[in-house]
Amino acid sequence: MNLNYVVVRLAQIVPTFFLIMVVIFVLVRLLPGDPTSAVLGIHATDEAVERINAKLGLDRSIPVQFGLFFENFMRGDLGDSIILKVPVMQLVLERLPEATVISVGHRAELEAFHTRKLVLEYHSEGARLVRDESLQKSFGRSARFLSKLRARKKPRKSRNASG
Repeated sequence: MNLNYVVVRLAQIVPTFFLIMVVIFVLVRLLPGDPTSAVLGIHATDEAVERINAKLGLDRSIPVQFGLFFENFMRGDLGDSIILKVPVMQLVLERLPEATVISVGHRAELEAFHTRKLVLEYHSEGARLVRDESLQKSFGRSARFLSKLRARKKPRKSRNASG
């Protein structure tokens, strides 16, 4: 793999990550209701609301709130679940193994599907493998496997050859 390619791809992570953080921050702010009332319930006193707003930084300007949001995220502090009253990071880590198994299983299923598709195309088109580079890139190992299979196949003898 080209080192230049790796550096460029890693450099693309930074603006993408920042954009995702901005979108998440804005979406959370667009949700109806007040986070303080969600935490304290409908019977909250004014003092309790002010205390929670100060604790969460909601009494500060929007840029400062974003800075706190970003800082907390980078430290792994995703806050506490309002419903379960436990840290969100704990919930994420508890469910990470299952999510990984599902993701890997899905990837394996996609590879199997693409392999079957390429094999069918290989046989239906008279042993001509699809040569579209974008198709081969999307199929990954399946396309490379079938390309090797095609290279091993011996060419047929011509019927017009005299012998």
